[in-house]
Amino acid sequence: MNNTPRSPHCQGLYDAACSRYQPQPADSPVDTPKFASLLDALVSVAAGVCNIEQDALEHLEILSAGMRSVVVRCVFAFGADSSPQGSRHTFSVIAKHYRRKDSATNSGGFGYIREVCSLPTFNYWAPKLFSSLLGSDPLKRVTVTEDLGNFRSVHALLTKGEIEAGLDAYLKFFEDIYAQDDTWHIEFQAAVKELDPQATSPGSLTSPRLGIKGWRRLAAIAGVPLAESVECTLEINTVPAFSMHTVLSHGDFSPHNIAVADAEVRAFDAEGAAIHHAFLPVADMLLGFPLSPYHRDYLPLVERALWQDACRRLYALAAQHDLEAGFDTDLHLSEQMMVMAGMVLELTGFTAHDLTDTHRQLLTHTAARVAQHYPDASALIQRVLEHRNL
Repeated sequence: MNNTPRSPHCQGLYDAACSRYQPQPADSPVDTPKFASLLDALVSVAAGVCNIEQDALEHLEILSAGMRSVVVRCVFAFGADSSPQGSRHTFSVIAKHYRRKDSATNSGGFGYIREVCSLPTFNYWAPKLFSSLLGSDPLKRVTVTEDLGNFRSVHALLTKGEIEAGLDAYLKFFEDIYAQDDTWHIEFQAAVKELDPQATSPGSLTSPRLGIKGWRRLAAIAGVPLAESVECTLEINTVPAFSMHTVLSHGDFSPHNIAVADAEVRAFDAEGAAIHHAFLPVADMLLGFPLSPYHRDYLPLVERALWQDACRRLYALAAQHDLEAGFDTDLHLSEQMMVMAGMVLELTGFTAHDLTDTHRQLLTHTAARVAQHYPDASALIQRVLEHRNL
């Protein structure tokens, strides 16, 4: 990816970063020549954006080496040679490479286009809501963003005994998201369309039919057809039209993507940015963020009064233009729980022999929530839960 000969200084830092990194189960190998070239490309773009020599790199940390993207922290040093006092300063940035080869031209999935189109929009209309986009390289599919390393993630607060502070910070972030007007949608959609002229529904959910597929999977396990009312509801709600019920967000509502420092709350990672129903984050929270890599940390919290109260407060923010329906009986919230549940079932490849704690909680909570408006969907879930193989 970078044909310039690699300096021994940088190569040593790459080797050290790879030796320190602890791979996750789904990660790709970091001890290959190909990955070393990728690191070199990331550092090269980061140095160019910061207008500094690549050899000014002082430290490199691999934050993620997943199948979808590679994320590193680049720490550069400057000032020692030019300052009469020999003073030296460091600064850091985050560089991310998107593995999908068409990520800079196809907005259909998570990736480069959604990140570079959403971050400027978010931060223009709500300054410092997200980490700032400092620069990008579409040919190398790399973005360089502000480093929020001195912030604490909401996930850390929730799991380190500061649950109330974590929930308050989470809600504070969404106050800005739900205060937006249609200008956010319009700007984001236009920016996506410019980079991906072939997009038929620019800026919509990254995989809009996953919800439908998940419920079809559930029906197949139960050995019954999917009720027409359920299918139609999912079809309508996965690609929402612009209305007072839609918002633009970063698309991944997990608390580990939102961070706090003093009274400041900011988010990062917008590669899944999308226009979606306003109640989708509420549904995700009610279900304990089942698609988050840290979902097991949230399972014990979901039933707690603090968590349920936070869900109600998030619902109130989302429903600010339509408060006729109550939290416990809102039809649209039930529908978004169906959408979210279907997405989880499909993305996790749920089968009749794979009832994890996450799946059991997901199905139980969804069945209870949708029973009033969609008894067929609730009955389908109960049938699967009672399946003899489970």
